[in-house]
Amino acid sequence: MHLKLSPILPTDTAQSLVRQDYRMAAVFRRHGMAYCCGAKWPLDMLCNTHGVSIDELIKELTIATRNQGPSPLPDYSDWEIDFLVKYMVKVFHSYFRKRVPEIGLQLNEFVVEHEKKYAYCGPLALAFKRIEMQLPGQLDFKEHTIYPYITRVANGLTSDASYARLLVRTLRKPLADVLERGASLVTEYVDEIHALTDSYTLPHNACASHRVVFASLQELDQQLNEYLFIEQTVLFPRAIQMEKQLLEEV
Repeated sequence: MHLKLSPILPTDTAQSLVRQDYRMAAVFRRHGMAYCCGAKWPLDMLCNTHGVSIDELIKELTIATRNQGPSPLPDYSDWEIDFLVKYMVKVFHSYFRKRVPEIGLQLNEFVVEHEKKYAYCGPLALAFKRIEMQLPGQLDFKEHTIYPYITRVANGLTSDASYARLLVRTLRKPLADVLERGASLVTEYVDEIHALTDSYTLPHNACASHRVVFASLQELDQQLNEYLFIEQTVLFPRAIQMEKQLLEEV
């Protein structure tokens, strides 16, 4: 959750606004406006310098920080397999493909400017680089191999069990074994990031970019955990049970 902000004024500074809500940083970055150390010019002056309408900038900042009320987690176990698979791709995979590169850029800039001040900068960058390099391959593998396989088995179970049994037998390893590496990638990354950042604890003198980086990493952490939760507690157990049911039906 994010605290409700006061109306954004032309006299506010980028630095003060980003300190209130890290999501504003993306807007300033998009317009090439500095928001960290030394960014103490009022918005109207920034807009004049960069040729941006102050009204448009305030509108973008307001949209970026629009609060969403808390909502209970859906009961994913009630969802049809086809719909759940589409949801994983449309919601989570789209989010990861967009946000991971963005966070990587933020983190790299922060590390370059602060690696002499904070010992964890280098290890933090390396940990993130591993997830940044390996996660896209995992997403592609699931979209092109695992998720279609799960969907075909689910459909085959209800329409043509003999076809579905043949499909299961063509997989070189049981689904549980195939998926183990993907789960390890996420859990190892999350554990390492928590250890390096002391669970996103900011130093008392943290600058705006420090706050943005930690908040962005924590946001990604939350999304990865929910994604893993759905896969490990709903989607994959159901798929494994379908495999078992098909192989037992001789």
